[in-house]
Amino acid sequence: MNQSDQESIIGESNPESVKEEGMALFKQGARDEALVQFQKAAEGFGEQEDYLNQAEMFNNIGVIHRINRQWQPAEDALLQAEASFAELGNDVKRAQVLGNLGDLNARRKEFERAEKYYSTSSELFSSTGAHDMQADVLRALCILQIKRRHWWEAVDSLDKSLKVRPKPSPLQRLLSWFLRLALKVVSGGQ
Repeated sequence: MNQSDQESIIGESNPESVKEEGMALFKQGARDEALVQFQKAAEGFGEQEDYLNQAEMFNNIGVIHRINRQWQPAEDALLQAEASFAELGNDVKRAQVLGNLGDLNARRKEFERAEKYYSTSSELFSSTGAHDMQADVLRALCILQIKRRHWWEAVDSLDKSLKVRPKPSPLQRLLSWFLRLALKVVSGGQ
């Protein structure tokens, strides 16, 4: 056995290095290969009883399935990740997964479910103080509401997104001011 074979065997027994290889493959666009690595890493983390990293792998697996339009495997993996993060009490990671479930349902045109996932994700991010991530989820919710032609809800979501961002840019502050002004005018000054 040569050095390369030994490193390969050692790397495969270490779920952290398998995860890193999966991340590198994903960044290179080799999603199917990354999926295999994430599945191996999930199994390895499970064997080590490292349930936090295992849940992260379930999330990654779900994201790849979502990108590949494999709806049911995506949902199964994401729900598994969400349940694990809930059990572990990691609300930030759980909110991220709920946002991914929102993205999944938006892509498969199950808009009401998507809105519920985005809203729950936003609430959870808010409760953890992760306002940048909350703003991103609210922006995704706004885009979905625009697609559904729910104009006022979209404006409200965008306004909330701009308000929760810890350090909004001058352009974001100006946009927020215009939105509040428009809502005030349309609502008769109330």
